Amino acid sequence: MRHARLHIVAAILVCLATTSFATGRTRAERWRAPAGTREILMNHREAQGLGDHGKEKLKGFSAIRVTRKITRSGAAAYNNACEAKEPDRIRMESGTGAVVINTASMRIETDTAGTVNRRPLTPYHDSVIAMCLVPPSKSATSEKVRMIGKERVDGKPAYHMLAIDDVGQYDEWIDAANYTLVQRKQSGVILNTVEQWTDFRNVSGLMVPFDHFTRNTSTLNPWTEDEALTRFDFDPQINDADFSAEATKPTMTGSATSGSAGTPTNQPSGSVISGNIGGQNVSVNVNDALATLSGRQPAAQATTSQPASGTANVSSGTPAAESQSTTSNNTQATVANQVAQAAKDPNATVAAAQAAAANKQVPSGVPGPSVVRQIGHGQIISPACSDATNLVAIDEVSTGYKDPSADMRFTVTNIGTEELYVDRVNCKEVSRMKPRDSKRCIYASKSGWVVVVAKSKDIFNPSSGGANTCGEGFNALTTMQESKLGVGK
Repeated sequence: MRHARLHIVAAILVCLATTSFATGRTRAERWRAPAGTREILMNHREAQGLGDHGKEKLKGFSAIRVTRKITRSGAAAYNNACEAKEPDRIRMESGTGAVVINTASMRIETDTAGTVNRRPLTPYHDSVIAMCLVPPSKSATSEKVRMIGKERVDGKPAYHMLAIDDVGQYDEWIDAANYTLVQRKQSGVILNTVEQWTDFRNVSGLMVPFDHFTRNTSTLNPWTEDEALTRFDFDPQINDADFSAEATKPTMTGSATSGSAGTPTNQPSGSVISGNIGGQNVSVNVNDALATLSGRQPAAQATTSQPASGTANVSSGTPAAESQSTTSNNTQATVANQVAQAAKDPNATVAAAQAAAANKQVPSGVPGPSVVRQIGHGQIISPACSDATNLVAIDEVSTGYKDPSADMRFTVTNIGTEELYVDRVNCKEVSRMKPRDSKRCIYASKSGWVVVVAKSKDIFNPSSGGANTCGEGFNALTTMQESKLGVGK
């Protein structure tokens, strides 16, 4: 019995010594080689700006406003916003109409239908500025967290944690080098999601993810969503009334639109036909071409362009010289006639286009070698043998953070019902995209973006999986666009 007691006392002393040793470790030692789950989570909370570390990093600021753009497959883009005033006031809004206000004395939630509900208080002991910048992870806020092991995410070592709260359980991966949240998975019938956080940037000593991408593969309702941080302002003018019980309607979240704010766009709607006529590269709006045929006056949207290496095609407005104006009018009439001929027999037109792709030349009666749809700062192009320009949606985001080599981002989403073959030319990435799939690309804004797209069934031989003549035309088109942008292979 005496020996047993001695063993128990010895075990207690070992535990106390271990605890004392862990507490006495410096932050640098803990970050370099964390001793177990507790220290990994301590490092992770610090990386998210929580606790005293976050307060210290952000002590020079008293308020913040953050705006993020949400792009969900099959839906219009909208903004989410978060504004906060230290030490305990935070307001979150969604472009869907939802509002959450949390202060030291109340918590109010407004759902998308406009119903206002009072909820139990959620006291904040961390920096509310940090919580707007880096939404806290489940591992940082749940009471029940355990480590599964050390794995790799995108080739980098990460700690796999399992967090459990009142709603469910979440698998999260924390980067083993900087302790940021990089991935989360949740499995279920309605939600079967994989979330990824990327594009981390140093903001006042905190690594902030500027992009958050979610894919739900549930068979009941599959979707993808991209959340991009588009703007943040430290110490903006914030009305104290924003945190009152009466401020239940969104005030910060307007509609999210493509392109730079305040810059008017004169791009024509609908498909645009491009081709080389009379030695000039010409783009003509299909609707206006058909208007010419029917005797109506078309809008002056036929433009000439002079592409330069490394830059996007810059279309001119109304030509200054009379000779240019005459050439433009004649060009539009020529293309309009081509549209009319193609419209008479669509089946014959497609057959002619496919035959032309085999010979790498433009067939008679087909409106140019490719179909072009211009959106915002770029264009979607399809070979004439497989027009898929209307089967993808593009969403642009300007990061606006002075990185001239990569300061714009766009997301391309397959909104059709069949697989597409897509080349994000600026990123030199080609992929087969299933319906609802989304792919992203970061590029230099001065170059403009180009996406070449076609239907996979037209590009690949179903029996062998190899490229056919239309596929060769697709490759020739992407090579030409890469040359124009100066990206190369």
